[in-house]
Amino acid sequence: MIKQLIICFFLFVPLAAAAQSASRADSLWAVENYLTSIQQTINNPKLTEKQRIIHLDSLTRLTSGYKQLFAAELKKFVSDDRECENMNRSLNYILQSMVLYKSDIKNNNYKRSKSSNTELAYLNNNIPRLISSISKSLLPGGK
Repeated sequence: MIKQLIICFFLFVPLAAAAQSASRADSLWAVENYLTSIQQTINNPKLTEKQRIIHLDSLTRLTSGYKQLFAAELKKFVSDDRECENMNRSLNYILQSMVLYKSDIKNNNYKRSKSSNTELAYLNNNIPRLISSISKSLLPGGK
C-alpha cells in the first residue's frame, strides 16, 4: 500500500508541476491573442474606421488586466530582468500607440491622417516583434 502511494506521488507531482507551468504559459498565450486581436482589428479591410474604433474601444477596456497578467507571468519565464523590463515597456508602448491611433482617427472624423498612419506603422511593426519575443520565452530554455 505504501509502495503504491509512493509510486503515485512520483507519478502525479510532475504532472501537477507541468499543469501549473501550462496555465502560466496559457496566460502569456492569452496576451499574444490579445495583441493579435489588436493587429487584426487595425488591418481588417472589411471594417470602416468607425467600426475599427468600436472594436479597439472594447479591446482598450481589457488593457489593464492584460498588462497585469503579462507583468506577473512573464517573470516566471524570462529570468533576465532587463529583458522582462524591455518586453513590458514594449507592451506599454503598443497599448499607448493603439490609444493614440484611436484618438487620431476620432479627431479626424473617422479618417486616417499622417499621424494615425504613423501609429498604424508602429503597431504593425512592433506587435509581431513582441509576439515573437513572447513565443521565444515560452520555448524550453526560454530567454
